[in-house]
Order: sequence, then C-alpha cells, then structure tokens
Amino acid sequence: MYLAMVLVVYAIFAYFFVDWKNWKSYYSTIQYFIICNLLYNFIFYNHTLWKYRAVTLDWLNHTLIEIAFSFFIVPIVIMIYLRYYPTGKKQYLYLSIWVAYLLSF
Repeated sequence: MYLAMVLVVYAIFAYFFVDWKNWKSYYSTIQYFIICNLLYNFIFYNHTLWKYRAVTLDWLNHTLIEIAFSFFIVPIVIMIYLRYYPTGKKQYLYLSIWVAYLLSF
C-alpha cells in the first residue's frame, strides 16, 4: 500500500514539475542511474546494503520495490532536480536542500 501511495504522489509531482518537452536532455542521466542501480542489485543480490521489506503484502519483495524506484520514482526526481538546477552561488544552497530532502527518506 505504501508503494502505491508513493507512486501516486510522484506521478502528481511529475505532472506538475517535470518539463516533458525537454525530457530528452535528461535521458542520458536517467539511463546512467538505472543501469548502475540495476547492475548493483544484480551483483550484490545476496549482499545488499539494505533490503526493502513490505509490511502489508508478501509478494511485494525487495526486487519489485527496487524496480519501482529505479524506473518510476528516481527518474522523476532526477528530472525535477535537473530542471530547476541554478547557476552561480545558488548551486550550493540548491544542492544542500536536495541532499536534506533525499536523506529524509
């Protein structure tokens, strides 16, 4: 249930904050993340740093949750992050806000 709620929230974020006209400029970054994340999960399948466990449904395992994060949630976050990336000295504040946001999970 939690995963479905997170997917819906990020779909709403995608609708309002992602610049879909310029998605091709973010494509290589999204591909890089997906390839690296799936490669990590393949190589360290039995020795992960953390393991997602669903509380509500037994069939919702680490692999399905990781695929949802890799293909839906993180690409949306990457497109939002790169769309509003500032220039100049505002970069440090912007980066620290995003680091704080992503560490809050």
